[in-house]
Amino acid sequence: VTSVPVARLGKKYFWKIAGFRMGTSLFGLNSLNIEFVSIGIRYDDGTWACDIEFAKLDSSSIMDPYDIGAVTLSRKFYQWVPFIGLGVQYTTDESPIAHSAFAQALPPLADSIGLDATTQDSYTIGVRYNWKPSTSLKLQLDYYTNFDGTRGEFLTRPGDDVTIISFVIDAVF
Repeated sequence: VTSVPVARLGKKYFWKIAGFRMGTSLFGLNSLNIEFVSIGIRYDDGTWACDIEFAKLDSSSIMDPYDIGAVTLSRKFYQWVPFIGLGVQYTTDESPIAHSAFAQALPPLADSIGLDATTQDSYTIGVRYNWKPSTSLKLQLDYYTNFDGTRGEFLTRPGDDVTIISFVIDAVF
């Protein structure tokens, strides 16, 4: 496992690099190799903040390889922080098991454990209220689209578009 935690680049920029490489045998499958790499940068001047992150999951065996990217922009108004975001996820190639007899016989099970290809775009808009130093309230609308006939990050195939509205209480103890 290789990881560089958040590091400061000057007063306003932070960056991180994380990743791991793992190889093992599982259920008689030899050479089960998985590699994950993530790189991100954050700008935060106390009023404006922007996060940009890219990740790559690669597997030479059971799991599909993914490329993922996300950008989030926020602006602080005292305790209120409105934000917008854009995310992209797509499978770069399907695993050999994706078209196996197992995957064809039990598509929902195969899909739910990640043996199928996935593609999606997501758009987010919301507002966070920093209620107390260790507690915030967040109202968020997420819109998922461009599934290309796949399930995206959902357990079943949701159709063409999905809209999710959530209210979250974040607390640090």
